[in-house]
Amino acid sequence: NIKYDEELMGDLIRFVSSHEVGHTLGLRHNMGSSSKTPVEKLRDKAWVEANGHTVSIMDYARFNYVAQPEDGITKAGLYPRIGDYDKWAIEFGYSPTYFKTAKEDHLYWNKVIIDRLTANPRLWFGGEGRDEDPRALTEDLGDDAMIASDYGILNLKRTLPMIPEWNKEESDMYTNVSRMYSSVVSQFNRYLGHVSANIGGRYITNHSIEQTDIVKYAPVPKEKQQRALDWLDVNLFHKPEWLVSVPYIWDLTDRPDSYLYNLVNNVVSPSNLLSPSKLSRLEQFSLYDSANYKPEDYLSDLSGKIFSELGKGSKVDSYRRYLQRRYVTSALTVIGSDAAKTSDVRNLLVAQLIDLQKRMAKAKSSDKATQAHWQALARQIETGLKDIK
Repeated sequence: NIKYDEELMGDLIRFVSSHEVGHTLGLRHNMGSSSKTPVEKLRDKAWVEANGHTVSIMDYARFNYVAQPEDGITKAGLYPRIGDYDKWAIEFGYSPTYFKTAKEDHLYWNKVIIDRLTANPRLWFGGEGRDEDPRALTEDLGDDAMIASDYGILNLKRTLPMIPEWNKEESDMYTNVSRMYSSVVSQFNRYLGHVSANIGGRYITNHSIEQTDIVKYAPVPKEKQQRALDWLDVNLFHKPEWLVSVPYIWDLTDRPDSYLYNLVNNVVSPSNLLSPSKLSRLEQFSLYDSANYKPEDYLSDLSGKIFSELGKGSKVDSYRRYLQRRYVTSALTVIGSDAAKTSDVRNLLVAQLIDLQKRMAKAKSSDKATQAHWQALARQIETGLKDIK
């Protein structure tokens, strides 16, 4: 097992135990607290060391992955600690009001909560990360997942070459290196999840009826959803070579791209980018405001990025071929699912696949693997749609 020095272990135990003590006092997870810190503040040494990188120890925000080496931030701005939200939650939970009735107590705290949140929005409780609000996710940081993840990737790129040196032990058979490499891949996978949650996402803001300027359910702005899709295009839809180009990769596996394929499977799936619930939310929000991201526009943008080579006669590399096969397989799965049958998005997906099939059947490429790929996908779509009732 990898050994850490006592000072580091002490720091890690300290913030984990603080989190668990919070639970014993009745505090729930507040996965939304980290979204109240602007990304640029996570690199501001003076600010982040004074305020912490998340406002609650009850979030899953284990370390400040946005901070860069040149920022010179010490551990005071890298590890989570008890914050303003935690103190506020304890005050709410344990301060007696001495009112005679529960109604009086409720009215008092309702006003206090509204006033406090108005004065300090960082006291917001964002939920426990189970309601598909992209502001309340586990392991994320900041108010913009795309910018935060870009910084996170820079740190992962710095980490990868150093893994053998940092984790070597005499007679170790690359067990330590394999474990740490897999951890880097997992961290990158988290960034993919943070970004993709913005697409078809919704903001959920619980409020009192007196707060007429707030609505409970609101779509993620169209511009932000499109930026998320652009980010995925750059960082996943096109092969992330940096993740498998380290010289020691062949000491870990004889199939390096399998690490990447697993990432594609997680994102381009019936439970993520092609999720019926995600597509249905896009549909519902656009029905009531045409300025919102329409599902047909999203699917057009998504397929346009994934099948950008189609019709150009260009070669499609093996990674992109895998991505495209994954998209077709996932789309057919969604079309055949019960969850999609009650929504117009099923018809949109069917129409899109029919269009892709026609274009693939006509596609020409001087590269034999690419030509065979287009022909195989065209047959898969044709057969798959016939089998779906």
